[in-house]
Amino acid sequence: LLGVIRESRALIVPSIERDPAALGLDPPRAIFTIEEQVDGETTRHVLELGSLDLDGRRVSARKDGRLLRILRTLDTTLKRSINDFRSTRALQVDPDEVVELNRTGEYQQDTSTLPVPLRLSAVRDGLEWRALAPVEGLLDPLDLSVVLIGAATLDVESFVDEAAASLADYGLDPPELRIELRTADGAREALRFGRTGFGGSWHCCREGETFVFG
Repeated sequence: LLGVIRESRALIVPSIERDPAALGLDPPRAIFTIEEQVDGETTRHVLELGSLDLDGRRVSARKDGRLLRILRTLDTTLKRSINDFRSTRALQVDPDEVVELNRTGEYQQDTSTLPVPLRLSAVRDGLEWRALAPVEGLLDPLDLSVVLIGAATLDVESFVDEAAASLADYGLDPPELRIELRTADGAREALRFGRTGFGGSWHCCREGETFVFG
């Protein structure tokens, strides 16, 4: 979005056409307010978008009071919702920096199958990964990477609830599955996973937050 604004080229509207109402700028359809740091001081710009030209190639605009016409590239961004600009990463963790992984919970496919225990506690020892629980031993790095990289780079498919009043409503309190990652600098991040029933959609949240993802 910032790149489109920065790279937009403008034509000055001829004086005979400088009627903000006729250009769809009274009121404008959209307003972009941009602040930038210039030599330590904040400079504020206001860009307003009006109506499209008859040929549909350009859109009327007003930048800091000047009436302009710009290519409609910026106009097309108005069709994007706020969620289109959001990061789809559940966590911002570099898997190469993770030195400890803890997984708890169990998974049950349906009522006809028994729950599968998912407990796993592992630490990185140099170039190797070792399990501490439920058994002790050397781990296969490729198998472990399925869990480690999967959790650290998990993609969000949908934004379900911005501020869930009750995480239990999404099967997240208590969670069906919990994965915690610790990085070399001591920081810990944890994801909770849950469903509201067998075969239901999986929900996820970052521990300590109320944002619920799909």
